[in-house]
Amino acid sequence: MADLTDITIPPEALEAARTAFANAGTADDAVDPIRTACLAMLEAWPGMERIYRSEDGKLFTIIFPLPQKETRA
Repeated sequence: MADLTDITIPPEALEAARTAFANAGTADDAVDPIRTACLAMLEAWPGMERIYRSEDGKLFTIIFPLPQKETRA
């Protein structure tokens, strides 16, 4: 099993979060810009998939790969 400290956030996801946060404006409540940045990061994550069901069969799943740092032998 992978050590969770070896997981890296893809650069394109970080850039999407940074851009979304910078463009969120100046709200008195910091929760909305942070939420916007987090959602943008997940949307930009390479390989991210969403699986829906509903009409009250409920199931909502988000799958995104967790890239790992390269390890040297």
